[in-house]
Amino acid sequence: MQFLASWIANNWRHTVMSNVIGLNIKVRPIDVVWRTRKEECEVELKKILNVEELDTLAPEYFQQRMAAAKLVLDGLSVRDQEKLEADVVKIREKGHEPEVQQQCVCPVNHLPEWV
Repeated sequence: MQFLASWIANNWRHTVMSNVIGLNIKVRPIDVVWRTRKEECEVELKKILNVEELDTLAPEYFQQRMAAAKLVLDGLSVRDQEKLEADVVKIREKGHEPEVQQQCVCPVNHLPEWV
């Protein structure tokens, strides 16, 4: 029941917060790189972990993902870095796209059976 209450509270808060002008969203370029260039980051992650296949549930995946994203970030051209910075500014000003926001909300069909 507590899970359901927090889910409802989070959904309600989302609609209230989306109407606030000038949200102070903390977005880092490395997070945008991980989200938008995930394939490149995973290639670097395979090199770091020295594996052929990644196990997304392994602790090492989570522990080293930012190191892999940093390698991708450092390898960007000047033009790509400028585009990335523009994307970061856009997200800070307008918020994430709806599909990214949706990833943060627990879908109703994934609620535990006891709810």
